[in-house]
Amino acid sequence: MDAVKELAAKAGMEVPAPDPKARERSERAASLTDVMASCQKWFAEQLAGIEGAAAREYLKGRADPKARERS
Repeated sequence: MDAVKELAAKAGMEVPAPDPKARERSERAASLTDVMASCQKWFAEQLAGIEGAAAREYLKGRADPKARERS
């Protein structure tokens, strides 16, 4: 952070003080992103497993072929 402050001073700019609320929002968003990634992984594993056969068959008739290619 000292290097950033030094460069800002040379450029005639100020570095704003850290906003605790912004940090909290960022941490919360990262936490939610991690939760959603874990959920997506779990559902993908379930769909790819033996017990997901019926769901895969259902989706074959329902999903856009291009969407199936992405998964």
